[in-house]
Amino acid sequence: MKTLLYQGYVLTNSDGKTNSWKLTIGDEVRIGSLFELRRQVAFFQQLGILPPVKEYASGEAGFKLRGKPGEKPRKAAGSLKIKR
Repeated sequence: MKTLLYQGYVLTNSDGKTNSWKLTIGDEVRIGSLFELRRQVAFFQQLGILPPVKEYASGEAGFKLRGKPGEKPRKAAGSLKIKR
């Protein structure tokens, strides 16, 4: 399953198809392509009818920090040790 954060809203894709992304806002669930769902989020934000979004920290949302291909993995914020 792929998960994507777009402007604070979580988009999930469990089928692996390009047109089967799912956006859940409150009790409403919308399914469509990434383009459609991004357009709907932008439209609803312009109207001002979206509920406030939750601020996600990378550790809370369960996402792994990713870099460029071939780059060494980065550590999550707060996990760095200071040498003295």
